[in-house]
Amino acid sequence: MADQVIVIDAQVSLREDEDAVLIANNIRFYEELAAQTFWVKLQNSEDMGQIINILQSHPGDTQVKIYDEMQKKRFVLENGVNPSPALFRSLSQRLGDGFVKLV
Repeated sequence: MADQVIVIDAQVSLREDEDAVLIANNIRFYEELAAQTFWVKLQNSEDMGQIINILQSHPGDTQVKIYDEMQKKRFVLENGVNPSPALFRSLSQRLGDGFVKLV
């Protein structure tokens, strides 16, 4: 595992008179993320703008594909995302369970 690039989704804890502490929520090997695709399934085309805004607020390197059921079309976003737990939560709250997955 030496010389492996990793991606860490973390929070920083800063306290007076203490060293900064990094609290990791998720650690992945970069190679795993580079090969994956983040899929979003829309039932309503009108949600597209809001979903893209949520996705853009989590920039990263994982490719994003959106399937629009109403139009029966697939879209590939130009920019990637960081498939963090926070992103899954945000999208699942908006779309419901089962409409977001990392493949």
